[in-house]
Amino acid sequence: MSTVSEAVAARHCGLRLLGLSLITNAAPGSNESGSGDTDDGPTGHQEVLEAAQAGARHLRALLMALAPRLDMEHA
Repeated sequence: MSTVSEAVAARHCGLRLLGLSLITNAAPGSNESGSGDTDDGPTGHQEVLEAAQAGARHLRALLMALAPRLDMEHA
């Protein structure tokens, strides 16, 4: 999903914002090496859920480390 319109509206209102994305299902035919060659076939629902869970752990750690710094900058 895109958050561009929300980001534009927030900036228009003078708000500071931070946007983060977690990609759980790359485009068909793509892989980590970027070559576009894959023999794995389409990603299934279970693989997307696993990627989301793994990403959520990383995202949580990032936000926990980042949140106190954002508060300090605003003070």
